Amino acid sequence: MAFFNKFLKRRKTGEKSEASKKDEPIPTPEKKDAREARTVKFGVSPAIKRAHITEKSNSAGERGTYTFVVASQANKSEVKRAVEAKYGVLVRRVNVLSMPGKVRRRGRQVGWKSGFKKAVVVLQEGERIDTQ
Repeated sequence: MAFFNKFLKRRKTGEKSEASKKDEPIPTPEKKDAREARTVKFGVSPAIKRAHITEKSNSAGERGTYTFVVASQANKSEVKRAVEAKYGVLVRRVNVLSMPGKVRRRGRQVGWKSGFKKAVVVLQEGERIDTQ
């Protein structure tokens, strides 16, 4: 009970404890611009691994649509920034999809071909990328 008496004595005498400093203003952190506060998770090169070259992607490239294999953690905004920085083009739209892994057999042995994530990037009118 002696412990509670200590607090009661302070209350009666009007002493303020050092722990409660209600009179001092709380310092507020400086607000930064949204672009400065955000950290880039991947940077330019790790977000894009390579161009995904197939017959379908080559024919789509003529219409301003390009396909890239990207990092598995990359999202649309990171892919957009990476393509714009690496190739110096303006991106209109990005679609991201995860390709599933597939079972592959070699005789009696069964194995897995790992999946990957790819991004389909549509550029603004008049923009082109040389993927060869």
